[in-house]
Amino acid sequence: MLLESVPFVNKRYECANTIECDTVVDKRYECVNTIESGTVVNKLYECVNTMESGTIVYKLWECGNTIESDAVVYKFHECVNTTESDTVVNKLYECVNTIESGTVVDKRYECVNTIESGTVVDKRYECVNTIESGTVVNKLYECVNTMESGTVVNKLYECVNTMESGTIVNKLYECVNTIESGTVVNKLYECVNTIESGTVVNKLYECVNTMESGTIVNKLWEC
Repeated sequence: MLLESVPFVNKRYECANTIECDTVVDKRYECVNTIESGTVVNKLYECVNTMESGTIVYKLWECGNTIESDAVVYKFHECVNTTESDTVVNKLYECVNTIESGTVVDKRYECVNTIESGTVVDKRYECVNTIESGTVVNKLYECVNTMESGTVVNKLYECVNTMESGTIVNKLYECVNTIESGTVVNKLYECVNTIESGTVVNKLYECVNTMESGTIVNKLWEC
């Protein structure tokens, strides 16, 4: 069934999604989705979402989400979210989001977002990146982290991590990347990247990272 003129505010990733008269404005990942004559085109992660006769098919991360008779089944990363009688159970990344008496507890990415008297505390990625003697600028989903003494350039979701005369410790998604005697252990999404004879093979979303002369090129998502 088609969603009628019902306001839908989704602050996932600090984005507001509103539905007004067949128009969906979705700023998730800085993407704009518009509905024209019953069709939703969503290019999140190069995914196409189409709406036909009341059915929304989301292909985020090659997962199928369908809306049938007021039940929403999300398969983000093999997670199942069901909507039943005002309770939303959202297992995005093994996180549980519950709505009880107007309070949203969002543990996405093991982060807690609380709304108290109009204040949003967002600990997404559990990150506080502050480097006093130096500057870290972290813009999640289009971010550049720079460190002056030794250069770390990190562009999440299209990022290039380079290491020059130093050590990169990257805790994205509770992952620890350590470099010890030429070996990179990367636990992003429980993935292990090994370096053998100067080559890094990273199968995050079927991505290949190569190392040439001490440079790591990591193209997470869009690989």
